[in-house]
Amino acid sequence: MIYRSARLAAEHETEVFDCGNARLNDWLRGQALRAERAGISATTVWTEPGSLEVVAFHTIAPTQVRRDELPSRTMAAGYGTVPGYRLGRLGLDRR
Repeated sequence: MIYRSARLAAEHETEVFDCGNARLNDWLRGQALRAERAGISATTVWTEPGSLEVVAFHTIAPTQVRRDELPSRTMAAGYGTVPGYRLGRLGLDRR
C-alpha cells in the first residue's frame, strides 16, 4: 500500500486513530494541531490515497544538544550547542 504523507491539518480525521496507547491517541486528537499552529512542533501524518483518515503519525520538535553531551567533541566543531530535532511522538494505527 502506498500512503500519502502531509503535515497535520484540521481536515485530517483523527478520531478513529488507535495505536493502543491512550496518551499518543490523545496527543494526536487534542494537542498535536495546537502545537503545530503554535510552531513548537511539527506533526506529519500518513493517510491512504483519497482518504483523510490518519493511519500513522510522528511529531518532531526543535531541540539542541550541549557539546559535552556528544560522543565526540569534534562533532560540535567548536560550538557550545548543536541544533537538532527530537522525535517526540510516533504512532501507528493498530489496523
